[in-house]
Amino acid sequence: MTPILALSGVGKRFGAFAALTDIGFEIGEREAVGLIGPNGAGKTTLFNVITGFLPPDAGSIRFAGQDLRGMPPTRRVARGMARTFQTAMVFPGLTARENIAMAVREHAGDGLRWFGGGRGTAAADDTAARLLAEAGLGHRADTPLRDLSHGERRIVDALMPLALSPRLLLLDEPTAGLTRAESDRLLDMLRRHHPGTALLLVAHDIDIVFGHCARVVVMELGRVIRVGTPDEVRADADVRRAYLGSAAP
Repeated sequence: MTPILALSGVGKRFGAFAALTDIGFEIGEREAVGLIGPNGAGKTTLFNVITGFLPPDAGSIRFAGQDLRGMPPTRRVARGMARTFQTAMVFPGLTARENIAMAVREHAGDGLRWFGGGRGTAAADDTAARLLAEAGLGHRADTPLRDLSHGERRIVDALMPLALSPRLLLLDEPTAGLTRAESDRLLDMLRRHHPGTALLLVAHDIDIVFGHCARVVVMELGRVIRVGTPDEVRADADVRRAYLGSAAP
């Protein structure tokens, strides 16, 4: 089966600084893959290259078999790729339902207008209500984002790209500031209700990554140093040295 995402020899430089060097790995259809590494490893830079916010200087990125070279972020989204950012990209004055419904309307080609187009608005509202209910936030649907807790806002932020029905969802620290229970609930919801969506997850809490991902990619100083199952990554001496803080078993 063609992987949903395939990277080969991907590199990115900023002047003399090599932010990414010879990055290569694949993500299968419906697979959840974790991406870990110490601060400065290049994880967010890699996200920006994959999603088209930065052009690679070397290598290839293929999405569902298609080379993405030169394709802008909007076209990648239209083809089934979506992402979150480290900072929540939400509208504080709108309700949880309105934030998600606006993402649905934009994806459907109805634009970001809130008024007009009654049928499209109703369908977007229904999708937003369903996603919020799946995430355990149905009772907060009509609450402005500014009145939600930090954890609730982070969950809504993750639901917005999910509303686009992506084939691949890239999550950049979606659990930052969430309790372990909130983190588990969010990721359980993603896998249970949206099993057709592949995930690439960045999180500093390695227990979250190991608990929800079938494979883990480990980066250090812009390079991939290990790809394997959580057990394989835990047992790797280079990973323990670079990320887990110990070379001892």
